Amino acid sequence: MELELVSILIPVYNRVSLVGETIESAINQTYKNIEIIIVDNCSTDGTWDLLKYYAEQDRRIRIFKNNENIGPVRNWKRCLDKAKGKYSKILWSDDTIDKNFIEKTITKFDDNTAFVMTGFLLFDSEAIVKRSFFQVNTVIDKNIYFNNILFDNKQQFPVSPGNAIFRTIDLMTAYTESTEIKELKYDFLKSGAGTDLFFFLLTAQKYNNIRCHNEILSFYRMHTNSISETNRLEILYSYEICKISFILNYKPELLSIKKSDILLKSINLKHLRNLTDLIDTKYSLIYILKKVWKKLQLNSQS
Repeated sequence: MELELVSILIPVYNRVSLVGETIESAINQTYKNIEIIIVDNCSTDGTWDLLKYYAEQDRRIRIFKNNENIGPVRNWKRCLDKAKGKYSKILWSDDTIDKNFIEKTITKFDDNTAFVMTGFLLFDSEAIVKRSFFQVNTVIDKNIYFNNILFDNKQQFPVSPGNAIFRTIDLMTAYTESTEIKELKYDFLKSGAGTDLFFFLLTAQKYNNIRCHNEILSFYRMHTNSISETNRLEILYSYEICKISFILNYKPELLSIKKSDILLKSINLKHLRNLTDLIDTKYSLIYILKKVWKKLQLNSQS
């Protein structure tokens, strides 16, 4: 029986020093019926020449270059537009996956499963920063997932889909729906951070559960130019706005709980202000919560 085609999507901008390792991890997959779609968002650092080299070496690699920089989110859409596979794996241009990632996740899909995740490692140039544990629960009811990811996230589910594989049609649908959400007057196309969480949320709400493969097969890199390390306050704010927008549109019964959650966090964090070792993280979060709280109040008055 012929294997289903899987698309590995790599949006890239100015990653000449990192994207080679990312591409190698895609090329080396044990699951062979793959295509590797790479869209260069008008890089200026030699990335395109590197992509051409890889495309010449492996016919499964298809490369495209934008005439101008269209921003990270629209570049994701370009990747999706080029995908021919039934399933798609978004692979950020500074991350890698284990050679068994596709083979070990693709078999876990069924009619009730929204997407499949693996465990992940977050690392920098010196050490492992974080190791995930949520994946030990191999089948997770979507309501349990929502009650975590939308609030305190005690199970520490990732907010960005670098460790997951989806049906391509679900990614396309989630992208379209996320760009149509306007209640909080927030432009989700301007930043990749926050918007990427919609892939998880909007897909999960269509199915009964999500599945996990209980191995660490995804590897996230922290570095000074990564989207996860720049403008940290605005990134946190974007994710909170994403969560609230999802609740308003799909889970309105959770709105009062979310308001209480934000208010309680604000009160608790103010109480901790005098602890100097927490100022950098906790005080900054107060700023984020105030902005989100203001958005909630304005929305309830409109």
